[in-house]
Amino acid sequence: MLRCALLVSRGRRLFSTGGGFAELGVEPALVRALERRFQIHTPNTMQQELLGQTLTASNHLLVRQETGSGKTFALSVGLLSLTLREHQALRSMGLDEAAALSTQQANSVVVVPNRELAFQIESWIGAMLAEAYPLLPRQKIVGRFVSGTPYESQQRGVLKRHGVPAIVVGTPRCLLELVYPDDSAPLIGVRASELMASLAEKTREELMAGGLDAGGAESYRGVRRLVLDEIDGMLRLPNRHATERQIQLRKDKPKPGQVFVDRLLETLGVTRISKTLRPPALPAAPLRQSNARGWQKPSDLALARGAPKPPRTECNVVGPHSLQIVALSATVNKDLRNWMVRRGWMTSRPLVIDNPSRSIDVPASTVHHCLVIENDRAIRNLREKCEDSPQAS
Repeated sequence: MLRCALLVSRGRRLFSTGGGFAELGVEPALVRALERRFQIHTPNTMQQELLGQTLTASNHLLVRQETGSGKTFALSVGLLSLTLREHQALRSMGLDEAAALSTQQANSVVVVPNRELAFQIESWIGAMLAEAYPLLPRQKIVGRFVSGTPYESQQRGVLKRHGVPAIVVGTPRCLLELVYPDDSAPLIGVRASELMASLAEKTREELMAGGLDAGGAESYRGVRRLVLDEIDGMLRLPNRHATERQIQLRKDKPKPGQVFVDRLLETLGVTRISKTLRPPALPAAPLRQSNARGWQKPSDLALARGAPKPPRTECNVVGPHSLQIVALSATVNKDLRNWMVRRGWMTSRPLVIDNPSRSIDVPASTVHHCLVIENDRAIRNLREKCEDSPQAS
């Protein structure tokens, strides 16, 4: 039996707290499109913070919010607004529409764990674009890339006819095949921005000194935003109770999402920057000959108690023309964050957008339905149990 939950709203205002989208920097045409197409007038508290950081800053972000809080939708609004803003900036520099769209190819890469989420994000962005800017070609702004026989041939045809879109949404395995094919030319070409390429050539001292200035149309070329949605489901790291065999098996056979992000960050120069910033190794402490019981134990934890701790490296390699990495999930925890830091995916102190109450403010006009899909394809609705009818189900 397969169970799925469907959220249905009977109201016009889906979110009703705080300031509006316009005050956060969303393009005015998109604000009107949100009101007309989705009947959304105001973002909730979490969406305000996420949009503010996406539209006005370039910090690495970790977003931990419950499923259904609207984090993916808010990020879709932010990505489209940034794409349109940068397109207008390129047009103001004298580029025609075709040249501007060519410069923006693969500016944003969104990695999702399943194709249903990829279809959802593409549908949201496409609907907003059709309402706000109907003359802009949708295939050059957003495209989804998922595995499956009925989709792959159509996706390759779209790439050959229209080129790489500005917002690339896809599943890890499909993106690996398109960006890093084994025996053919890549259909989706990615490259580092001008600033990231220059940072990758700097020494550790130069990186620590800062300096993230770049300008001109060329600074808008290359991957500038990497979004990892539902990152826990994409990576599926072993939990703290995993056996040594499970941990070793995960190391020997990494998930496609990990392989793709590792290769992408290596292409963009992030891996080289992380290795350059890594603090110099401390000299090894002399091994104790024996512990309290007289056993030889080179791995004795007492050796590390008096050893000096390596210094923390704080370097802001994130700027307006570099690379912003955003990871979203309902279950981002300390272990996953530390894993990403050690892997070089995140700075040592990313900005965390968290929901301390672990609850969602759902409007009173929202009605939840839980649909049960039986094996014989019959669908029935679970009804709330009433006190006066104990047999109701």
